[in-house]
Amino acid sequence: IRELRVLDPAGRPVKPVAPGAGPAPVAPHDPAFDDSAWRALDLPHDWGIEGPFRADLPNETGKLPWYGIGWYRKAFTLPATDKGRSLFLDFDGAMSQAQVWVNGTKAGEWMYGYNSFRIDLTPHLRFGETNTVAVRLDNPPDSSRWYPGGGIYRHTWLVKTSPVHIAHWGVFVRTPQVAEAAATVAVTTTTEGGAASGVAHEVLDGNTVVAEGKAVASGTGKWEAKLEVKDPKRWEVGSPHLYTLRTRVVAGGQLADELLTPFGVRTAEWVADKGFVLNGRVVKINGVCNHHDLGALGAAVHARALERQLEILREMGCNAVRT
Repeated sequence: IRELRVLDPAGRPVKPVAPGAGPAPVAPHDPAFDDSAWRALDLPHDWGIEGPFRADLPNETGKLPWYGIGWYRKAFTLPATDKGRSLFLDFDGAMSQAQVWVNGTKAGEWMYGYNSFRIDLTPHLRFGETNTVAVRLDNPPDSSRWYPGGGIYRHTWLVKTSPVHIAHWGVFVRTPQVAEAAATVAVTTTTEGGAASGVAHEVLDGNTVVAEGKAVASGTGKWEAKLEVKDPKRWEVGSPHLYTLRTRVVAGGQLADELLTPFGVRTAEWVADKGFVLNGRVVKINGVCNHHDLGALGAAVHARALERQLEILREMGCNAVRT
């Protein structure tokens, strides 16, 4: 990935000429733009934590220059054999006001910096040739009262699917009835890209299949299923047992897509005069609002640093995190 930030002589971010306007003959979103002077870097990336610290910036956002405009560009070659498939870019997090171009055409945008989002690349790609993706981010000054970070601060994934596939976040699992003898696992699946001929599910406990069944169409691209897990192991705060739901989509007599979804078997409700009840037992919520940055490491995600944060919070008695 190549990245450029636009700064004034004092090192403060400024807005560049809008793409396609002004005297610049070629804008950064254009595949012909020369980015050889830009620095190469790996994602995830947070430009704010790179500093420098500035006394004129507010304390609550770390006195770090996280605001301003940044561009990222990536050139890559797609094999001709990918033609006919659907391709997406999944952004786990980009701060903020992301605009995404593919081969010079604006493919999509996402304004909010704290959400994950998907951009459909398929209509804009050249198979068997080089493709260029350009991302423009704009962090407005005074838009945050804490340190938000800057840049593509979470992982970004290139997803390739069959034309008929499970939609983004298209599997929703819940356990509406749970008893000692059995639990009902209800699944709603959304497919897109054409007509699927069938959707099937398996519930796995480790590598063992403990329930299976087929879904029933409930509308265009909507499928409903109910499966029964015998002698379920419940998800508890102290013993968070997880099952895995395997969802398979068939189209044209062939397996078109498959997705694994981890889930816990449990009941959760709010009861008057009791409060939060998990699996029939009152549980006091000891929660925190833990901001997404990693202190001195900045906002660029680091798995072990996140694990460490959660371990420390758990040692303190925390059992819930606001997301």
